[in-house]
Amino acid sequence: MATRQEQSAITRQSIIDAGFELFAELGFEATTISQIAQRAGFSRVTVYQYFANKPQIILGRLMQIQPEIHRPFEPLFARKVHTEESTYEFLMEMKSLWNRYGVEFAAIEKAMTSDADIAAQWLETLRKLSLEFPGVALDPANAQEFTALVMSLDRNFYFLYGRGHDENEDGVLRGLVKQWMTLLGPVSEAAELAGEN
Repeated sequence: MATRQEQSAITRQSIIDAGFELFAELGFEATTISQIAQRAGFSRVTVYQYFANKPQIILGRLMQIQPEIHRPFEPLFARKVHTEESTYEFLMEMKSLWNRYGVEFAAIEKAMTSDADIAAQWLETLRKLSLEFPGVALDPANAQEFTALVMSLDRNFYFLYGRGHDENEDGVLRGLVKQWMTLLGPVSEAAELAGEN
């Protein structure tokens, strides 16, 4: 028999899962709390006990997938030498992430236009990532450049993989490689500095 805390976690997860099933089927804006409640098998009152609105359901899911969002950056940050090929490999990892969590990312994009909390949380996720970038130790301005690059990648991938406008995928990816290489360089000074310590 599940404890009250375990049952609460199961209910919360059921609501998140139902919400994202419906976001995938109907779209974020068209989905209602009533539909989420019905899909999850709960009353609207129960849904509102856990989430004040649809953007809060998205925020709940964003918290769950944050470790997955960070994972492709770990080998990027660990590299001492960056090449166009290794940067392209990083972009392929990010593409896999987008393919795996496309519904989540599309819903986040929609929710950010109407909910300041979601936009702030997404930006905070990017800021935390930027502080892990080895180049920040060398120059704090690198954190801003890193954040700008991730935002550019996010926007480009939204149209490529979230909206299916992939007719010029290769050209966009080549452009992104060049953008990232301006920060990473063939040999990352930050990585060299970190290696000396």
